[in-house]
Amino acid sequence: MSLPSVPAAFANVRATVRTSVSYPFIELGDTSTKVYTMRCSILRDSYNAAQVSLDATMANATNAGVITLPFAADASAYYCGDFNHNVTDGGMIEFDRVFANIPANRTDKFNGSTAYTFPKVNALFSTPTTFDFTISSVALEGADKVKVTCSASTASLAPSANYAPRIYLTITTNDGVNPDVTHSGYYEVEEQSGSYVIVSLFSFESTFVSGSLTKVPKPTGEKTLTTTAFVDNTFYLPGVTAGITTIDDVPETSVFEITSNSTGNVVNTVSSSGTTPTSWEYEQMRQDGDYMIVKSEIRRYKGNIIERIDTKVRAR
Repeated sequence: MSLPSVPAAFANVRATVRTSVSYPFIELGDTSTKVYTMRCSILRDSYNAAQVSLDATMANATNAGVITLPFAADASAYYCGDFNHNVTDGGMIEFDRVFANIPANRTDKFNGSTAYTFPKVNALFSTPTTFDFTISSVALEGADKVKVTCSASTASLAPSANYAPRIYLTITTNDGVNPDVTHSGYYEVEEQSGSYVIVSLFSFESTFVSGSLTKVPKPTGEKTLTTTAFVDNTFYLPGVTAGITTIDDVPETSVFEITSNSTGNVVNTVSSSGTTPTSWEYEQMRQDGDYMIVKSEIRRYKGNIIERIDTKVRAR
């Protein structure tokens, strides 16, 4: 009596009903990126780990190395490997065959909090010799504020939720009887609109004579704070992403550093002219709410798909 033959179908990879399509970034608003997982089976002795080449697309069943696809073909899904092998009864082996899309790049996504040491900001306390604005009038604003109106728009002094610009005022007034009185000092802008700013109360006489206003850096000490972290995620598939042939072509991102102009060393104090950035430049970063990249890493996402993760915090 002859031995029973093994059906040819069992010598080919069959995708079983235990397959799935996941959307790994749906909570981030990405409803397009998918990961396809096919639970497959084949005779153990017929399994070939090199059957499908990494980065092959799931354009059709032949490309995917299966008898039939359990879901619609996706030519933008790339083979990432076979995983979770398990030998079963009857000389069969089961495994997960995974294909994945290259995820869409994401920017400015909330990523919890991180501890970061913000730099010390040195600022000159000497009286400024040049000014940004000519003041045209001052007036009480309520019981405890002063409205300072300038001859041009003060939009560049607008405060934000996390930042109040620091200014230096010099204002001369007269009561109509005694000599002119000049008041000067540092203030934080509490409100801004049109050509005026609102600052805390200071004394002045009834008749305005002249005045000037300039923005100055706000001195702060070095401080380690727990602050909100944001991330940029950028994805690459060498040989598919334009300009990326190998992993060595994936561009690295420089983290934020302060350097001494005289020594080239990394320092954690910004000054008015001796560092890059200067205290003036860092002040503008604080006002604009600019991000500083504090960590950058490159890792494998799935298969040959590479992910660069840039973690950043707002200047403060």
